[in-house]
Amino acid sequence: MKRISRRGVFAAVGLGAFGAVILSGCGSFGETSAGVSSGKAGKVTDGYLDPDSLHSVEITVDQSAYQEMITAYTSNQTKNWIEATVTVDGVAHEKAGLKLKGNSSLQGISADSEPQKLPWLVRFDKFVDGANHDGMTRMVIRASSSTSALNEAVALDLLAKTGLASEKAAHISLSVNGSDPVLRLTCQDLDESWVEQNFDVAGLLYKAESTGDYTYRGTDESAYKDVFDQETGKANLTPLIEFLQFINESSDADFQSGLAQRVDVDKMVTYLAFEDVIDNFDDITGPGNNSFLWWAEQANQMTVVAWDHNCAFGLKPGAGQQGQGGGQPPGGGGQGQPPGGGQQPGGGQPPGDGGAPSNGQAPTGQPPGGAGGQQPGGGGSQTKANALVDRFNSLMDGETKVSAERDRLKQELYTSGVAQTILDARAKVLTDQAGSLIEQSAVEADKQTIAAYFTK
Repeated sequence: MKRISRRGVFAAVGLGAFGAVILSGCGSFGETSAGVSSGKAGKVTDGYLDPDSLHSVEITVDQSAYQEMITAYTSNQTKNWIEATVTVDGVAHEKAGLKLKGNSSLQGISADSEPQKLPWLVRFDKFVDGANHDGMTRMVIRASSSTSALNEAVALDLLAKTGLASEKAAHISLSVNGSDPVLRLTCQDLDESWVEQNFDVAGLLYKAESTGDYTYRGTDESAYKDVFDQETGKANLTPLIEFLQFINESSDADFQSGLAQRVDVDKMVTYLAFEDVIDNFDDITGPGNNSFLWWAEQANQMTVVAWDHNCAFGLKPGAGQQGQGGGQPPGGGGQGQPPGGGQQPGGGQPPGDGGAPSNGQAPTGQPPGGAGGQQPGGGGSQTKANALVDRFNSLMDGETKVSAERDRLKQELYTSGVAQTILDARAKVLTDQAGSLIEQSAVEADKQTIAAYFTK
């Protein structure tokens, strides 16, 4: 049983593309930590780049090493680390670790791909133990689906307001090997440091891979290769495997009575409702299987952790992936049409209203536009079966619980003005500091698209 309220109302509009994600990196400091250049642009707060500043990142990478890395990925999807010198806000770091990051965002990558237009994971301490940038050891350079990436930046800030674990994010001006600078969004990587900031108990973090799902594959850990990846702690898939066995093979009665012991249900409901509120279909039940699971050791309980919000506020999947050139959507600029700006595919209501399409309920699990999982514009399947969510909905009246939480979050985030304040602050950084990287009209268009959700 799918959440019709989520999948049946999405508008698959043509949305502004950013071209691609850009390489950014951080170099290592050797044995000591260096400071940042004076001035606001160099500020690091709470272990990550200050979101109120546009930061400068310049990369120098060996071209042959870059080409070898691309060849390895295009040949067998291997993501190798390479070294680079990275200058962050005027502070140069040598021997930083750079590795391709993502899956669908790497589609179409080739030997001709420009490094500033690819998604990267950056590690200060990959090749030099203890290296960091004012306490920051990692940075993810995101694949963006709009020219400004305001949608993901705002989504992450709102996620933090719900009390759920989120990632800090900041915009950068990026140049690679002397290229013209480009506007990019960066965020924290979900690593040991991030876990320490967000959870105060011992446990393990697992990442659901886009190539996998939440099915139970038996007790052999090798069966979960390319399905889940353990991100933190000593290798141990037993808690994950036992959890997957329960959500897939328990009787209906045992599922109903035992779910709350095995997963933080309240946080899961808030997570599902939040993804609805920001109109992000690419979540735990989306095509990318985007989610992490945090296992708290003492409680022996899982918490669903949100990840990947570059499709938040109705953006089309793949709109900003590398190689597409950053074109504008049909009929306009920025992210595209705001909710309510026209008839939705299939006769549905604008996203975010919490209801089913006006012409009746869509077939279970079908995205707007009809059967076969095809989104208008070739976006592909919008849903993926997930035993946890599907059984929660069908056996425990999950959709009703999510609907009530969705209403609460809209009041808390939208009606209260919190979301508008966050959006204004994020947009101001771009209009005040990134004028050479993005047209103000593009920022305003993206801002209006996002703001339209606040009154729906």
